[in-house]
Order: sequence, then structure tokens, then C-alpha cells
Amino acid sequence: MTSNERQFEDFIRGIEFDDTPDPAHRDRLEQSLLRTLSKQSPWQMDFWRTIMKAKITKLAAAAVIIVAAALSVSILTNLTSPAWAIDETIEAMQKFNGAHVQGISYEQNISGDSFTLWARANEDHNKPCEFRLEGNVVTKVVKQDMTYNYNYDENVVTIRHWQVAQLDPWMHADFFGNAREHADKWDVLCGRDPETGRERIFLTCAFEKYDRSLWIEFDAETKLLTRLKQWNNTNFSGAPAFCFEKIVYFEELPDELFEFEIPEGATVIEEED
Repeated sequence: MTSNERQFEDFIRGIEFDDTPDPAHRDRLEQSLLRTLSKQSPWQMDFWRTIMKAKITKLAAAAVIIVAAALSVSILTNLTSPAWAIDETIEAMQKFNGAHVQGISYEQNISGDSFTLWARANEDHNKPCEFRLEGNVVTKVVKQDMTYNYNYDENVVTIRHWQVAQLDPWMHADFFGNAREHADKWDVLCGRDPETGRERIFLTCAFEKYDRSLWIEFDAETKLLTRLKQWNNTNFSGAPAFCFEKIVYFEELPDELFEFEIPEGATVIEEED
């Protein structure tokens, strides 16, 4: 098995989001991110100011509403294949080195656990070299070959001297090449978001070998990936295992986002490879 195929299998088998926000870092992260976002367009700034001012409980409630509405928001208006190729998406995503993802996981909680993810791409733009994941149980920070897991409830930090988690918000050539090769179902349709009027591309694919199915949405104008859902079955049934409900791309992200400070009084456990 090649490294590319192994990366594809890691992603397609799903990601367990058993994580939570770390309140001690929130103010510092907000200021760092807003400094970076000052370089973004006005609509991006409005979105982020809203997110940063919201309470985490409000975010979780809003996220559940978003997922419920998502099934009806993207109404298909044209059931023919659009003039779109995955190479266009790959080229578009190569222009960005950072991404922020808001999502929900249903694997640990039937009502859904919200999470947020910041990730920075490696030089080849085929996977993140650093990421920060905040969810309902722990904060996870991966930097080079170091992984930090902070369990908020237990106040325990586990430091692993190797990278034990992989995330792949960049849909690159290797990923889609392997996905297309192994997919038992691969359908591309176009539609329109009735709220924004923007045209969308929808890819649905299923994999018997991995007992997984994916629903991926792209913006027809920018070609960028906008939403993603994965089911632990091949027929898209029931609640998805997890959803990427909002993805915002950045040319750069501040280094502070990927720093980790051990909270005062926390128990530290170090694990060697």
C-alpha cells in the first residue's frame, strides 16, 4: 500500500472528535485570529466577529440547527453533470495555506457535539502540518511530531512525542485520485443554495470496502470545498458520523493558534513513541 493510499484510508475511516474548547486560550486565540482576519474581505470579517462574540452554548445550538437545515438548504435544480472537474478544486485550494472548519460529530453523542478546527497545510498542500481541534471533551494540538491532548474535565494533559492524528480538509489530487479509484458510487450533480443564490457542485460517493459514504459540496464559482459529511455506512442513512458545516480559507494563519500552554495545576502525562 502506498503512502497516498494509506492517507486516504485514514481519512475515509472517519475522524473521532472527542474534544472540547479550552476557555483559557479563547481570548488569546480571538485576538490572534482577528489580527489575521483584518486582511480578509468585509464579509469574512462580519462572519468572524459574529462567531467570536457568540457563547459556546449558542454555537452548539446553532450548529445543530445548521445540520438540520442542511438537508433541505441545498436544493438540486439541475440533475445533469456540471462543467466542472476536480482539478479545478485542487488548483483553487492550492492558493490557501490555512483553513478554519466548524463542524459536528455524532459518533459520541446522538444529539451532536460541535467542534472547531484550525489547520495549516504542509508545503505540498496534501495534508495539514499543524492543526488545533477544540470540541466537547479535550483540546487537541498537533505540531510537527508532537501531539497535545488536554482533557478539560479531568485537567490532564497528555503529550505524545509523535503525531497520532491526521486530518485532511485539503481535498488534493492524491485524495481524490484514490477516492475515484476505490469508489463503488460516484455521482456529480449541480444545484443552487436558495439562501444565497450561489451555484453549488455536489459529489456523492460510497465505498463498500470501508463501509463509508461521503457527501461533498463545492462552490461552483470559486471551486472551493464548502461542506462535507461522512456516514459510517454506504447508503447515506441516519445521522452522519461527522460534518464539516463551514469552511473558511486563509492565505496565512497566526503561529499563536498552534501553540499550547499547559494549564495551571494540570496533570502532565508524557508518552514516548
